[in-house]
Amino acid sequence: IVNNNLYTNMMAQQNLILAKNLIRLMKEKYPSEWERLKNKVSFSEEEISKWDDIIENITICYNVELDLYEEDDMYLSRVPLDMNKAKPTAKRIIDSTIPYEALMLYQVTKQADVLHLMKNLHWRFTHQQKVNAWKYYVPKTCFDSSLAFSIHAVMAAQIDLQEEAYNYFKVCANFDIRNVLLNTVSGLHFANFGGTWQAVVFGFAGLQVDEYHLKISPNLPRAWKSISFHIWYRGNLLKIYFSQESTEVYLKHANGKDICLKVSDTEFILNESNNHIKLSINGDE
Repeated sequence: IVNNNLYTNMMAQQNLILAKNLIRLMKEKYPSEWERLKNKVSFSEEEISKWDDIIENITICYNVELDLYEEDDMYLSRVPLDMNKAKPTAKRIIDSTIPYEALMLYQVTKQADVLHLMKNLHWRFTHQQKVNAWKYYVPKTCFDSSLAFSIHAVMAAQIDLQEEAYNYFKVCANFDIRNVLLNTVSGLHFANFGGTWQAVVFGFAGLQVDEYHLKISPNLPRAWKSISFHIWYRGNLLKIYFSQESTEVYLKHANGKDICLKVSDTEFILNESNNHIKLSINGDE
């Protein structure tokens, strides 16, 4: 039990920001639909001012001296835990080494928390802040959840820790085959299947989305020759392929609007008349 968990507060803040943006968009482009929706849900404009107050004043735990986002408002003041002593075997820390109720006394993280937030809201953090969070929280993470490894694979890839990213990915891919948490007998970890996909697409392919661009920053593991996958993006079906030599994007189905695409910091426009791009590893088209 903690107060002002960073993930909870910042995701809530971001949801309110997105809700405000959506209302503004509907008012500008779909005024009649907005009026109908507003009446249907009994929405009051006064709610927006309340949202503004929350957005402005919600607690975001951040240590200026360390340039570190804190997991909650007491995390840095808790007792450090030697993970090598607390988890000498493959057994879970929770309820095997330390009672669940005692976890709040220690600097221990069950699975990716701040790092998961940085994966979700990547544009709100600098590269250095992601590195700082990685260095601070990974040694304090007990990996007592099947959901822990995939997010660490994604974030390791995004901060150019290729070997660590690939090692975490291999744990994901073999999670139930190797019975990593000694509990596969109770059932397969289906959420980890999706996490393994995320490790490939958000990690090694470096796929990110912001308000204006679809971004791809390939970081292919040295052991792999290529990756290929399809995604739907704003009504468009894209095939993305990259190898050790090049990156290619194909527009397989278009919705009639241009797609702003950024590949390794080079910007492109995809549409029905320009439906394929190829970029070599040295940046040549």
